[in-house]
Amino acid sequence: MQDPMRRKRSHRVEPPEGPSGDLVDPDNSLANDCDEPMPEFGFISSGKGEIMDIEKTNEQEQLHPRNRKGLQPIPRSDPLLLYIHDKRGIKHTFYRISDGQELVRNIHCMRRKVVCASSYGWLCLRNNSSGSSCLLNSTSWEKIELPTLILSNYIVCLLSSPPANPGCTVVFICNSAREGFVTFKIYRPNIDGAIDSWIEQEVNLGGYEIEHAVNYDGRIYGIDYRSGHVFIFEVSNITASITVRKIEMQEETPLPLLAEVDKTKKILVESCGELYVVRLILWDELDPLVIQDLEVFKLEYSSTNFNLKVWERVESIGDRAFFLSSNCSASCSAKEKGIEGNTIYISMQKDRSLYAFNLRDKSITISLPCPNVKLNWSQPSWVLL
Repeated sequence: MQDPMRRKRSHRVEPPEGPSGDLVDPDNSLANDCDEPMPEFGFISSGKGEIMDIEKTNEQEQLHPRNRKGLQPIPRSDPLLLYIHDKRGIKHTFYRISDGQELVRNIHCMRRKVVCASSYGWLCLRNNSSGSSCLLNSTSWEKIELPTLILSNYIVCLLSSPPANPGCTVVFICNSAREGFVTFKIYRPNIDGAIDSWIEQEVNLGGYEIEHAVNYDGRIYGIDYRSGHVFIFEVSNITASITVRKIEMQEETPLPLLAEVDKTKKILVESCGELYVVRLILWDELDPLVIQDLEVFKLEYSSTNFNLKVWERVESIGDRAFFLSSNCSASCSAKEKGIEGNTIYISMQKDRSLYAFNLRDKSITISLPCPNVKLNWSQPSWVLL
């Protein structure tokens, strides 16, 4: 392990009360919250984090000429960090990475829900209390209801393709009650005559434990919690049955444990057709956990045996930017988005801080986005469209 990155700017602020993983509605005032028309709210920053109702002034209506039911599309140009807050989970604050602006909305169909996945311009939303779930298009606001799904926890949620694709599959990967197994919750939105429920499949990993997973090369790739071994999962288009294969690696322990390090976390990232893993090195004695350093590896063929794979350490990701949180990952071209390249942005569970790791100068920047978000905030979620 190399020397820890230097902290370029560190003004860490202790998180306020929260987070609230379950967005509670004690008086049931938000029941059936999508049965009535969605109000028209503009995606405008007031500079004070205020919600601005576009229907209330002619001046604001001119800024958003579309005058009909429904919401303005979420801007597609920037990576956004989303906070869902208020004690009833009805306020939505987006933090724009490129310029630090806060963009505030009250999005009717996202009330009391958290973002489980963001892919292909769609959000997978779920209410942690009731289990109600849906897919929501961030441009057209088309909504696809999913069957109720009750989960105590999950590792990651994945959307295989846009819902218009006949092979689209929504997958929640969960820890199993049986050691060495992993549970898949699978739903196929476009299967005619299919049972309107989630299909559950339990997969034997032979004693391994999945820490994170991503869509890559048309399949699901998962990484083992301890060793760094990689598994490929293929979901049948017909029966939703799962086949699993462990990639043959050159080393018995491809990502060995680090000496004198109490805790690490591995997150897979797909970027430009390549598979990476970011290993976060954490201060275990602090709660919430704080990142002190990280390492980046890319899955490559062994130089001595082309039948085997290795995790090759990389010092740069070039123009790319990675966006990581406890259960999701994404990447984009930094130049296209107007943000700092060769940088990894991280949002941690139970921590409102935003970490930016610059791989070029080995620095860490820690900031506190959206200071107006004070109480009852949920886990921040990345939205890349």
